[in-house]
Amino acid sequence: MSKTNEPSQALFEHSRLLEADAGAPPACTDDICITCSDEGRVAEVTVVHDDGRAEVLIDGRAEMVDISLVDAGPGDLLLVHARVAIAPLGPVPAPAARGGAQASDSP
Repeated sequence: MSKTNEPSQALFEHSRLLEADAGAPPACTDDICITCSDEGRVAEVTVVHDDGRAEVLIDGRAEMVDISLVDAGPGDLLLVHARVAIAPLGPVPAPAARGGAQASDSP
């Protein structure tokens, strides 16, 4: 087998990959990933780095995640799976949008 970076070439060299039962993993039936048992988590971006990574807060803890698959900036919410941001969820809601008290101009 020759070494290649072309996915289509790999499929031709390993035609069994296209067969229905060719060692395919079982279908997902739970709320967790059957590959790594990790659940998708919501993260708030705090700092974006130039190398495609970002510092985020997940459940109040700081973590570094890969954001190369999404466009994100500080204050954005992301869905993170296995330390990779897989989907943007939008900006962090403003306090009024979360049901907090609104400031009033009347005395």
